[in-house]
Amino acid sequence: MIRNTDDAPGDICHHARSEIIQAVSKVTLDDFMHRFNDLVHTSIFKSDDTFYADRGAKIQSIEVRSFECLDKKIDSVLQEIIKESTDRINRLQLVASQNEVALEKMKGKIEEERLKGQLIDVKNEHQRKEALIEGEAEAARVNAFLQGVSGVTSSEGALAIFNELRKTEVMKSLASSDAHLYFTPAECDLRLGHNVTYPAPKGASGN
Repeated sequence: MIRNTDDAPGDICHHARSEIIQAVSKVTLDDFMHRFNDLVHTSIFKSDDTFYADRGAKIQSIEVRSFECLDKKIDSVLQEIIKESTDRINRLQLVASQNEVALEKMKGKIEEERLKGQLIDVKNEHQRKEALIEGEAEAARVNAFLQGVSGVTSSEGALAIFNELRKTEVMKSLASSDAHLYFTPAECDLRLGHNVTYPAPKGASGN
């Protein structure tokens, strides 16, 4: 190395720069833009040049920190390409961000609808249980009433009495509400000053 050069770092740097410039000058602009790193590494690490070996040096790594065009027109084209590439990347990132926001909104709506469906199922199940409880309570009430009057009248008479009592309850409820309902005499089945005679239970004898 001492025998071949008195400025080893500068000598090696200038030679490497020259090799890279020669490699770049042999390709098109499009090839240069797409294979820049490959061109640089190939020109230094895969060449048959003995320059570095003759000086007892071996390059471990190489990095191109900047480059510029000698032709101002080409430099202007490169700047436009860089600007367009940057704008395109920014547009793609904006679209990706908007899509991500829209996707999250969609996921939120799907989750909201799923929860609404679960809420409806819970309400329906609750209403079903309430109706079941009310039905069981009503059945127990009817059964208790029928058992209570079983020794007084027949089963048909007991049902007639129960229906009359229920109708009275409904009429009282309607009378105390703000509803305006109209019934025909047949629907109300009103009996004014009329004694209702119910059939006697089977096997019973009257005095």
